Amino acid sequence: MEGAGKPSLQRAPHVSGWVNFEGVSPAVPDEVVSELASRIESINDSGGLWRRFKAGDRVRIVSGKLEGLGEVIESTNSPQSKVRVLMDFMGRLIPAQVPWSSLQPLENYADEQLRPPRRTRGRGRPIRTPKPASVVAS
Repeated sequence: MEGAGKPSLQRAPHVSGWVNFEGVSPAVPDEVVSELASRIESINDSGGLWRRFKAGDRVRIVSGKLEGLGEVIESTNSPQSKVRVLMDFMGRLIPAQVPWSSLQPLENYADEQLRPPRRTRGRGRPIRTPKPASVVAS
């Protein structure tokens, strides 16, 4: 039988009952509950216990000797699994599976692009940009 003033936990998932010692439930001070609530809020405000990368997020891949930029194709459900990314490797975008721990977010990816701008048309021929035609007033 539940103690007086305690709500029933029959419908709560993954809960079997109130914590008690020889039939007595210990009281938790309000200060402890407030501290726990503020810590949980702080963790949630910083993105949770681990950063979840979403499809389309730009990331820096740092894994041993392998380093580069990439874009997340498919997110992961846990930090122990691998994340599918499109990785810039020798000028080509290739799909790869990278451990979550090897990814760092690119906060300001406007400065860093996955592919550097082309400088040649192939075989060392430079790309010449056409000069704008001068406009003559009539």
